[in-house]
Amino acid sequence: MLDAIQLDLIRRLAPGDWVSGAELAGELGLSREAISRRIRRLDDFGLEVARRSGRGYRLGRALELLDARQIVSGLDRPVPVEVLGTTDSTNAWVAARPRAPLLCLAEHQSAGRGRRGRSWSSPFGQNLYLSLGWELPQWPEKLSALGLVLGVVLAEALRERGVPAQLKWPNDLYLNGRKCGGLLIEQRGEAQGACQLVIGLGLNVAMRAQTDIDQPWTSLAREGFTHSRNALAIALTNAMSTTLDGLDNPRISGTLARFRDLDLYHGQPVSLQEGATLIRGRSAGLDDWGRLQLETDAGLQHYSVGDVSLRSDG
Repeated sequence: MLDAIQLDLIRRLAPGDWVSGAELAGELGLSREAISRRIRRLDDFGLEVARRSGRGYRLGRALELLDARQIVSGLDRPVPVEVLGTTDSTNAWVAARPRAPLLCLAEHQSAGRGRRGRSWSSPFGQNLYLSLGWELPQWPEKLSALGLVLGVVLAEALRERGVPAQLKWPNDLYLNGRKCGGLLIEQRGEAQGACQLVIGLGLNVAMRAQTDIDQPWTSLAREGFTHSRNALAIALTNAMSTTLDGLDNPRISGTLARFRDLDLYHGQPVSLQEGATLIRGRSAGLDDWGRLQLETDAGLQHYSVGDVSLRSDG
């Protein structure tokens, strides 16, 4: 984990200018050797630091740090915002605080999670790690399709900003055939009462190199799109909160109908791994409940979101 001094060091280097070791040592109250050791540790958090005798240290690329005040001022609805330097998981942070709405963002996660228990690569200050706590007054019958619904509005929000995002069922964001983001939704409550949601979004924004990802991936920057992380946080949070406000079955169905225009695999041969079973067929979009439809040798089959993995067979 990053401690307070390490975070102060990163903030000092964030503009991307050369800073001498002596200057850093004086500002942070450390020895030159301690500064050198802490600079070396930044590699562990995905930060490249150039070193030059007589000039000091400089980040390989300047960082745009998240700004809670800027984000709050841009939101359409009043939502408390917390920006953390580091945390294990923004979803876990929000889940531990029974307050809704609540928005948490982090510069770095030490234990970011994706769907099906996978880890989510979280280098410092390069992507969006965002969790939104929300409460629905009633539990919509079609709540199981929420990940798809939010995936649609997030992809549409990115497209409005010139990023041609697509969706892979159930809720992965793709660019040029490679994953660039994903959702993890956790819920609790009684079926006939209120529903508490924690909606986690990971979006690769400025990340250009990473070695701990076991699937084809990309980022907005890799595809030539330069966007402010603060502006993206505002736009994507607004897209989700607008959708969640007054969410009901008709709104869910209406949003699901737009999935086809964003579907990465529509009409293509695919394989679906369900436990130990591999099913092959042709993707035929979604039904009204958000279930994946596959045209197979046994006819049209429906698959719900769960412990399944979808891949192209093309």
